[in-house]
Amino acid sequence: MIQVRNVYYVIFQGVNSHFALSLEKNGQPYLDFAPLPSEVFVESSVLIRVQNSSALNYETSPTITFQVTVLVCMYSIFLDSPV
Repeated sequence: MIQVRNVYYVIFQGVNSHFALSLEKNGQPYLDFAPLPSEVFVESSVLIRVQNSSALNYETSPTITFQVTVLVCMYSIFLDSPV
């Protein structure tokens, strides 16, 4: 069973419309699963891909809890100007 909690809808526009996704568990990167795509421009559906199938052993872990983290990618534009 998959349970999704705390779904937020946020409008990203302009320079804030490019962001990177990652997964964390207890504040550390969680590499047993991966978001696809890991980079989003403006809007996207996201899948969670299994990287390590042993993490899905129901006998040892009947539930899996992790956080999807979002990092807004900001770009700086430097223009050459005459001196």
